[in-house]
Amino acid sequence: MPRFILILAASLLWSSSSTAHTHLVGSIPADRAQLATAPKEAVLTFAEAVEMTAAKLDSANGKTALKAPEGSSKEVHIALPALAAGQYHLQWRATSDDGHVMSGELSFEVKGPSSPSP
Repeated sequence: MPRFILILAASLLWSSSSTAHTHLVGSIPADRAQLATAPKEAVLTFAEAVEMTAAKLDSANGKTALKAPEGSSKEVHIALPALAAGQYHLQWRATSDDGHVMSGELSFEVKGPSSPSP
């Protein structure tokens, strides 16, 4: 009987970990952030590696398709165009290493001018 319980417990642990999908754990800028200057990039951090398949930025000036970085990583850097003061809405889609497709969005506001170029 104890061996049966051990096997059952092990199979439950294995099945719950194998069905878990990665998720977004943080972002820069954070969702609903109010920024003094415009960011040059958005950084999305996931619990596990993902491959970004699409990203776009919506603003009062319209929608801008962003270049999705190549490769798989837990930390995805998305270059942003020069941003003027205003509200922005970043939408993204990614595929985890286990094939799960996920999407998300975050909004932020730029209060001041775009960041100066180096």
